[in-house]
Formats: sequence, C-alpha cells, structure tokens
Amino acid sequence: MIRKSFNQIRKWLLPKLAAKEMSVAQLAAAIGVSRAAVYLYLNDQSRPTGYHMARICQVLGVPIEEGLGVYVPRRRGRPPKRGL
Repeated sequence: MIRKSFNQIRKWLLPKLAAKEMSVAQLAAAIGVSRAAVYLYLNDQSRPTGYHMARICQVLGVPIEEGLGVYVPRRRGRPPKRGL
C-alpha cells in the first residue's frame, strides 16, 4: 500500500532551515520540542500542533499563512466507517 503524504512540511522547512543556517536541534530548542519531534515532522510520522507550527514560522521569520499553507493536521478520533 502506497501512503500518500499530504504534509509538505519537509519540502518547505528544509530550505528555510538552510537559509537561516539553523540546525534541527536549534529549531527544536527554539520552539520548545525535542529534536526527535522535529525529525518526526520532517518524515511525516508526526505533525506539529497549530501552536508549534506558528512558533516555527515565528522563529524562521515567515508569515504564519505561508506555514499553514503547507500544514495539514491529522484528524483525531476514529476513522470513518467504510462500506463493505
């Protein structure tokens, strides 16, 4: 099964970090999460909360709208029932 990623954070975030000459560890410290959490964001295994996405934008000096444009939160709760 091929998993389609709707999250474009990796393609957006890595060039921004390179432009700011900032490491993943520095970003993690600045937004108040672990370094592992940022790696999970980059590999689409976890997604930042809206608050943390706003902090990422603030630290990188980009408009929040730009960051939210690449961010798709995961749905919470049970997945919808599928027909048999």
